[in-house]
Amino acid sequence: MGGFTPRFAFEIVFLVLLAIACGLADLRPLVIGLVMGGAWLLMTAIEWLAWRSEKTVDAPPPWPPEDIEEILAPLPEDEAGGSTSVLPPGGDGHDEPAEPGAR
Repeated sequence: MGGFTPRFAFEIVFLVLLAIACGLADLRPLVIGLVMGGAWLLMTAIEWLAWRSEKTVDAPPPWPPEDIEEILAPLPEDEAGGSTSVLPPGGDGHDEPAEPGAR
């Protein structure tokens, strides 16, 4: 059970007991509605404040990290010149047939 469940249970009990007290006090329905609306706004404000207090913004880690040498590994000496990718030559969009007269 987190912090939400006990707070929610307290809010429900509070609103139910308030409604019972308003009914036993023989208030007019309009007054009961206004009291319950005010209590609901109070509970909404409490929930909003609780939600805002739970939000935390963590700062990003410092850059560059102190152990950058562990992250960046040098290339082996035989590959120091760089590697080259060989791609097939690009065509002009027209495929030539495999045999000269096979169209």
